[in-house]
Amino acid sequence: MQHDLKLSHNIYKDAKRGTYYFRIKYYEKTGERKEIKRTGYKQRKEAVKACNAYMDEIEGVGKINQLPFDELVQEYVEWYSARRKASSLKSLKTHTNNHLLPFFKSMDVFNMTTQDIMKFQNKKMKEAHSGEYLKKMHVFLVSILNHAMKYHDLKQNVASLVGNFEIETQKRLNYWTLEQFNQFHNMLPNIQQKVFFKLLFTSGARKGEIRALTWDDINFDDD
Repeated sequence: MQHDLKLSHNIYKDAKRGTYYFRIKYYEKTGERKEIKRTGYKQRKEAVKACNAYMDEIEGVGKINQLPFDELVQEYVEWYSARRKASSLKSLKTHTNNHLLPFFKSMDVFNMTTQDIMKFQNKKMKEAHSGEYLKKMHVFLVSILNHAMKYHDLKQNVASLVGNFEIETQKRLNYWTLEQFNQFHNMLPNIQQKVFFKLLFTSGARKGEIRALTWDDINFDDD
């Protein structure tokens, strides 16, 4: 006996944003009621076409990808653009268009795993990006999946579970030799600067500590 999906749908216009969206309702074989909503279509015919494609898939296999990543990104960008500065929106689009979408494409967000995130991070770490740039990329990915948790009942954020890019930074410490310092010291224009930098070099004190010194801090009795 064929399962009755009790499939229904509607196309709506978002008066505030001037875009269209659709809502599909149906029932699984278990009797569980399902609802799919997709937003952000600029023309009604685009919403109708997308809605029909979803219904065809539901009727064909009785199951549908709950939330393709590319559609989630489209929805999140629309949400983000109404709440953030233009410069922040530009940064989001750069990361999604150049990195997130080419990798995750239309992957079902509900089936996304920590392994997928790890593979994405491994790929990006082999590319010539700064640590700061990679960390910003991860922040956007986490935010997109948080959006799915808030508005689409995604149970967990796998990007948060994996954590940000683990990048070992190499801190470079620069030291002057005595010869280098003397060359610099000889070029200083006045005695005040010569004394100031001589104290910095020989004592290891910080600038603020040197500036805070008074005559009372000097011991004239001992060498």
